[in-house]
Amino acid sequence: MDWKGISIFLLITFGITYAVETALILSGISPIVKGLGQYAVVAVMWVPALAALLTIRLVTHEGFGLLHIRIGGWRPYVSAGLAVPGCFILIYGLTWMLGLGRPDWTMLYFKGQFAAVGAKAPDIPPPQIIWPVLFGVTLVVAPFFNSVLAFGEEMGWRGYLLPKLMPLGKFRAYGLLGMIWGLWHWPLVLAGFMYPGAPLAGVLMFTALTIALGIYINELTLRHRSCVLAGWIHGVFNTQRLGVWALLFPRVHPWAVFQGCPASASGFCWVCGCIAAVPPWKRGCSPGLDADPACSDSWAGRLKLHRSWESLPPRLTIRNCFCSKVGVWSSVSLPLQLWTLNLEL
Repeated sequence: MDWKGISIFLLITFGITYAVETALILSGISPIVKGLGQYAVVAVMWVPALAALLTIRLVTHEGFGLLHIRIGGWRPYVSAGLAVPGCFILIYGLTWMLGLGRPDWTMLYFKGQFAAVGAKAPDIPPPQIIWPVLFGVTLVVAPFFNSVLAFGEEMGWRGYLLPKLMPLGKFRAYGLLGMIWGLWHWPLVLAGFMYPGAPLAGVLMFTALTIALGIYINELTLRHRSCVLAGWIHGVFNTQRLGVWALLFPRVHPWAVFQGCPASASGFCWVCGCIAAVPPWKRGCSPGLDADPACSDSWAGRLKLHRSWESLPPRLTIRNCFCSKVGVWSSVSLPLQLWTLNLEL
């Protein structure tokens, strides 16, 4: 374990981020209304990338190939670009049908955010015009822009930190990375940016979200050896979570998970979307266990998996079987997905 590199990376990442966001919060600058707050939040998304580059260049001297900044094939981009929005449609459809939230067709809450800080809300077209446009832009256009911003995070989280944590084994590495990723967002969550009116519930639910979503992104990142793909998935997810659905269902409490009945259904929808984007029965561990960065130490020579994989029954590790490592971890993530079911539910 390269604890020195990990420590320096986290120190830079959290130090800069918390300093900027604390200054914004204490000065009363809103990260929602267009202006300095929004620009600062956007800039902060590239702090993990900056931390990774500085750590590699000035501390560990490993070479930037460790980050795996490559695009790879187009298929996982398309599948994730469709699966993630599909999950949100199902989840928020259940939210509405089960009475856990009501759509704000006239965007009253959105307008109220501007009034709360003394700013003038923009003119909004009628619902029959604005919502189809927003849905179309969210699905086709916005992911490309959001992915550029999200790539700044993913170069640090999935490009640098994930392979550094892999000697702990997948279970520990994925869980620890998810908690670190969630903790990094806490200042904005506590300030009400993510879950307005429910800061304490929000930090717990957001951390559950980063752990569960991280399992999905981690698997695809390792399988395709691309932190660019991680940035794409993150960008698609942010487009949905902070875009049209946050506007349409702004007042759904994160603790709605404890109302019970929708948990299995909406969690099942999210897991199905993950499986659709990573079909384990098609991918297996091809082109071979030794060539798969999720199965060996081929990622820059630094991935050493925990010995627990060696103790799995042979049927879980044979080549191209249904229960490949992606399949196993999709299943392991199920309880977490159920907690995160209404990422905004």
